[in-house]
Amino acid sequence: MKVHPKVTMHHVLGITLVLALVLVALAQPQAATTQEREPVEVRFESYVVAAVTRADGGIDEVFTAADTANQGDVIEYRLVVTNTTAAALPAVALVGPIPEFMTYVADSATPGSDWLRLEFSADGGQSFSEPPVMITIVQADGTRTQVVAAPELYDAVRWTLLTPLEPNAAEPLTLTYRLTVD
Repeated sequence: MKVHPKVTMHHVLGITLVLALVLVALAQPQAATTQEREPVEVRFESYVVAAVTRADGGIDEVFTAADTANQGDVIEYRLVVTNTTAAALPAVALVGPIPEFMTYVADSATPGSDWLRLEFSADGGQSFSEPPVMITIVQADGTRTQVVAAPELYDAVRWTLLTPLEPNAAEPLTLTYRLTVD
């Protein structure tokens, strides 16, 4: 059995998040202050998910802060989003990275709804679409064929708020998705 070296989640997420977490916020113009704050604050959390069997045979999930991860571990990423302004933000999009040594767990992302669009990328974040995500395969003879990308091929997840992100919400918006360490 091939042993996967431990992955330090802080290192991976620190670099990946800076490069891959995209926030698009079209905030209302605000008066300049001596200390500018980002209009949207995002806290990125990661947890190892473990299944625990109860005495009655049922299964519970237990979440442990993910400082490191091993091959086969399921990691739940949580984007905890807060509007730090005094006004509603009309267009907010958030992108969660899927590092190349991890695989998206199908149907694990916070689902889309009438106020939230869920999309995926399978081309390095160049384009996003709702499932089914299409990719182009180039055949040996040079012909191109469009095929549906399996969720295992996704490399980023994006949520777009279809309603304004309100300020001073009692609870921050939390978006989640899960990955398996390859």
